[in-house]
Amino acid sequence: MSLKRLIVDTGERLADFCANDLQNQYYKYLFLSNAKKNIGSKPYQHDPDFEADAISYWKKHTGLKVNPVWHSFYSSQNGIKDVRYVPENIYYAYIEPFYNRKPFCQCCDDKCYYTERFPADAIPGGVKRPETILRNISGIFYDAEFQILSDDMAADLLSDRKEGYVIKESITGTGGNRIIFVGPGEKKRKEELLEIFNRYKKDYVIEGLITQCAEMAALNPSSVNTIRFITYLDRQGVHLLSTVVRMGGAGFKTDNFSTGGIGCGVDDNGVLKSAAYDQQYNRYDVHPNGHQFAGTQIPGFQKAKELVYTLHRRFGHFRVISWDIAIAPDHSPVIIEFNLTPQGIDIHQINNGPLFGDLTESVLMEAFGKRG
Repeated sequence: MSLKRLIVDTGERLADFCANDLQNQYYKYLFLSNAKKNIGSKPYQHDPDFEADAISYWKKHTGLKVNPVWHSFYSSQNGIKDVRYVPENIYYAYIEPFYNRKPFCQCCDDKCYYTERFPADAIPGGVKRPETILRNISGIFYDAEFQILSDDMAADLLSDRKEGYVIKESITGTGGNRIIFVGPGEKKRKEELLEIFNRYKKDYVIEGLITQCAEMAALNPSSVNTIRFITYLDRQGVHLLSTVVRMGGAGFKTDNFSTGGIGCGVDDNGVLKSAAYDQQYNRYDVHPNGHQFAGTQIPGFQKAKELVYTLHRRFGHFRVISWDIAIAPDHSPVIIEFNLTPQGIDIHQINNGPLFGDLTESVLMEAFGKRG
């Protein structure tokens, strides 16, 4: 091998290490630290024998020594005592990077291209998405048909619009923190819009507002409340791992956990369970607005499941995907977004039990190459 080739190869390996391995190891310690902080403030029972079994299980199937803090806490909350709970730091440092090809994630998850990722004819009856009004890709504005617009033209289009819209980043997920809502009939002057464009700089999308069905709105009227599915793809097809409903906190416009949202587990028939949790693992037996979770039926649940089953097959580079689906007034599913990395698994496990369930050992064997 020539010296030049050796230098290039070494540089590529170093760049890959910095972009991927280093970040994965950071996740390994970050999520354990966060768990200790958030769980450590909660009262729960330790079972030394169960914790020892969990440590032994994960050592056997992965070769790694895990901290059983999640096992003890989750089982104390939901009554499901199972050694197969996936420690969050192991998931983000090893499992998600193995199943989802990180170099492709930002491009594929760019919301400016959702019209191409989720074409209307992808399933019988069509795929519903929020209306794409404008997209800013690397600082250049495009309309819904990918016609290039100047900033002035984009601002004129919005200033004349009577219907509402939402402005949000298209690549970097911010947990709902950098979203601007403009309600129906609420007009912004061209100068205001140009100032907003200057704040966002580049890579954002402007979409029409969606109307959710009355049943989902009843959970929390101020936010669009979504079904969060997490699916897994293998040679046998697509598997639904877990489902929660995400609801905004009372008075909040988004259902993101970082802005006060809470998540409630959903059973196989689309019925909400009796408790919900927020990002700090605080438990709610009723929503802060007084709505009772237990027994609430999600309308159109089966259609929503069929949608994510069909769509996941189009994304073979991403074996684990989280989907956010709203339900329209006619009970048809509306795809809001999908999430490739990092995906929140804590809200699934605390509500529904071990993420991979009966698939756990086959998942670990593939990811770690160890036979139990």
